[in-house]
Amino acid sequence: MLLCMPSIALPYGDGERDFKVPSSWQLTTARPTPAPTVANLELAISEAVQNPWMQVARLRDRVEPGQRVSIAITDATRPSPDSLFLNALLHELKNGGVSEKDITLVFALGMHRRTTEEEQKEKLGAWFGKLRTVDAHGGDLEAYRALGELTSGATQTFPEPVPVELHEAILDCDVLLATGIVEPHQYAGFSGGRKTVAIGCASANTISVLHGVSFLEHSGTRLGRIENNPVHEALVLGARKARLQFIVNLAMSAEGEPLRVLAGEPEPTHEELVRSCSEQAWVPVGEEPFDAVVLGIGSPKDANLYQASRALTYLAFGPRPPLREGGWVVIAAPCPEGMGQGAGEQAFLKGMQSASNPIDVVAKLRADGFGAGGQRAFMVAKALTHYRGAVLGASHASTAPSCHMKGIASLDEIASVLPAKARVLVVPHGLATLPLQS
Repeated sequence: MLLCMPSIALPYGDGERDFKVPSSWQLTTARPTPAPTVANLELAISEAVQNPWMQVARLRDRVEPGQRVSIAITDATRPSPDSLFLNALLHELKNGGVSEKDITLVFALGMHRRTTEEEQKEKLGAWFGKLRTVDAHGGDLEAYRALGELTSGATQTFPEPVPVELHEAILDCDVLLATGIVEPHQYAGFSGGRKTVAIGCASANTISVLHGVSFLEHSGTRLGRIENNPVHEALVLGARKARLQFIVNLAMSAEGEPLRVLAGEPEPTHEELVRSCSEQAWVPVGEEPFDAVVLGIGSPKDANLYQASRALTYLAFGPRPPLREGGWVVIAAPCPEGMGQGAGEQAFLKGMQSASNPIDVVAKLRADGFGAGGQRAFMVAKALTHYRGAVLGASHASTAPSCHMKGIASLDEIASVLPAKARVLVVPHGLATLPLQS
């Protein structure tokens, strides 16, 4: 008689994939309390733009005919519904008298790779080919302008001065707008709001400092927290220097569903969406630590290990990690792009390969420093000094070993190194659900 092996369904690429689980494992699944989600996203976005948060002036009343408008939008690594955002924003601009010829769409790449034509079509929808577009890539230093240095925020002095260098496409305008997704972020606390401009449209020099050792190891730089967070404060000040006036952002549920849409002035609008996200993000999972944690990722973040490895560091550096020392973190991700194709992704690979083990990687990067993208190597290597890592179902066999992790095709491959009745935590949405040991 054949016994059916239990299985778990995890996000994988654009869909889901079932992974068989050893029958002896004791499984716990981390899921947030269900919350109401947006039924009609297009309508919700339109209403948010027409009725800005805290009843501030509508966008159409902030612009005049002849003004130049730049809109910073996210790249393909963010599941932001930018075509819907643009529909609502451009409708308002048109009613304010702004001509399409005076509008520039700026892809906020940071150090990610440049956008492809297919990605632009997906992001822009019906607006593809109708408006001027610019890739703001942090490595194109000649396109960036220096706006001075930041040395302190509202609550603290920064660990080192932050050069503010922003792309000319967001500075050569009369009105600057931005779109974004609000979700937990390792360094800034939460993404969205100010970040699309202050990181996505910042130079490699700015990004390198904000992702350098002094900021990463600051006690206030924490996942899921913006209070007293120096990275968050620096981003707020950077966005102010850019004169960011109006945003439309979407808060995502832990299940990847639209939770809430708001539009309005950057800081209060972002802070309100952070409150909505925080209610969903943290999930208590009991007092006893687990032997292994299996993390789902899903598109677009599982396209490469640079993005997917966020889940490992989110788990490792949360307030109360639910995994025992030496336990396994398994990331389910196809990673068709391997490490990733951008300059930041390649800096991540270079950093991970700079020494023969995670302890030495951390020591070398701490001593030598690193550029934009290297911060992910520093954080992943730090996590791997406490836990063992594996990538489940990666397309390329070399992806995981290149980063001191084990590449596995099935969960059976780590069963032999776990206790006979291993306690295993499954987190289907490993970048949005933040499990806490009680």
